[in-house]
Amino acid sequence: MKTPHLFLFAVLIFGAGIFAGKLAFQNPPSKAGEQASLSQRSRRTSTPRRDSSRDFSTQIANAKNLSRVGDRERAREMILLLSDMVLTDPAQAVTLLDEIHDDKLRLELGNEAAAAWILSDPNAAIAWFRDQPSSPFKNKIALTMFNKTLVRAPLVAQQVFEAAPSLQGPTSIGKLAKAWARSDFEAAKSFVTSQDNPRLRNSGIASIMEEWGRRDPAAAIAYLRETFPLFEGGA
Repeated sequence: MKTPHLFLFAVLIFGAGIFAGKLAFQNPPSKAGEQASLSQRSRRTSTPRRDSSRDFSTQIANAKNLSRVGDRERAREMILLLSDMVLTDPAQAVTLLDEIHDDKLRLELGNEAAAAWILSDPNAAIAWFRDQPSSPFKNKIALTMFNKTLVRAPLVAQQVFEAAPSLQGPTSIGKLAKAWARSDFEAAKSFVTSQDNPRLRNSGIASIMEEWGRRDPAAAIAYLRETFPLFEGGA
């Protein structure tokens, strides 16, 4: 008898997936609710148009060169400048985050910059992230980049997951597997089944089976039979 606990867990999740799929089919969302959801999603995901031609060098120099007497003014100018830069030039904005001494504001600006940068230039954003020292700030930035790319770019979310030890737990891999399976089930399956850590692997498989059971119960049953020879469900 092979991995009985994982077998039972997968079967339960698979059944829950099919049940959820039936409920969704029997109770489709109303048009009004669907439109409201789309409107909210649009507001959350829309970003201002990038102005890559803008040169911030003069403003940066002015903000940095304010006299010591004007430290408060210097901080105010830097905050205003970064508030503009985080979306229009996140790569340059992150180099100035150390100029912000208010931790809460620094994290807010850092999150905005990371969220924009991970979509516009993921390789550069992840390279910068890897170079940051371990800290609560880095962990929160990782979560921002991960959540921003889960649905839009699962391959990038995978890179963020692998670059951030703070994300490498059952919850995060479950979210990634579920989101990825919607667009590329085979890639998601390959990723989760290649995990050496059984907790990560089991969580990923469970999330995949839930999604696969909703979309294609027959294929999900075939996968369970292939993975767990004892499985005879769905006959």
